[in-house]
Amino acid sequence: MRKTFALTLIIMLVCVLSVIAQKPETGKFLYQTISKTSAKTEIAGEELFTIEELAQGRRKITSDFVAKSQEIISQFETDKLFHETILVDKDWKLLEYALQSETARGKLTVTVKVEGQIAQISFQFKGTDGKEQNQAREVILEDEFVTTGIAAGQLMIIQKIVTLRMKEQKRTFLALDPTNIEKPLIELTVERLSPVKIKSGTKTLDAQRTGLTRADGEFQLELFSANDGTLWGFSGESATTRLLGYRHDLFPDGFEVLK
Repeated sequence: MRKTFALTLIIMLVCVLSVIAQKPETGKFLYQTISKTSAKTEIAGEELFTIEELAQGRRKITSDFVAKSQEIISQFETDKLFHETILVDKDWKLLEYALQSETARGKLTVTVKVEGQIAQISFQFKGTDGKEQNQAREVILEDEFVTTGIAAGQLMIIQKIVTLRMKEQKRTFLALDPTNIEKPLIELTVERLSPVKIKSGTKTLDAQRTGLTRADGEFQLELFSANDGTLWGFSGESATTRLLGYRHDLFPDGFEVLK
């Protein structure tokens, strides 16, 4: 009887520990815009994400971008701009990608499945005029990660790859942008920059800094991260506006970059 009870207790304990170990990581990136002319700060939106640990060291990253700016909401006629899912292997290399977006500009669905070095892309778009575009193609990957624009889910993966696998001070990758079905491979230059300090409330932390530049001019960003490659925030700017995105769940008292 005692052996049976002990065995049952051990099984229950193993099950509990298994559930705890598999609990997904969740977080939120807050997007802020700062006007260069008036210094006005506005919350543009937030990206909620989940990272799930799967078998064989794989990870599934899902994220949803929700607009908070009334200007953006009016422009797209919705606050829900996109839902994204990225599946990577133990080395953070791309295995699958999926994007869904339905706004006043149309409905977009993109999927990618990687087998070996071949990425199979499916692209579907239905415009507001009812016209549909359905395309599929295969491309040979050189570097196994996605960059479609400024999306924290993608930037988290890029930062992990830079921290764990990039040996050079500066390198140009050939990344995948499946939203551009006609030209889905794009050069992305990554550069390790001098470290900075991050101020949040009364605390100050040391952060690694990485520069990202897309060859087509889509964006030029600086990423700020912990030593283990955990993305803390990012910034970029145009002629009139500065963009700042950061982990609001980790930095509830704000995020200031001290250079």
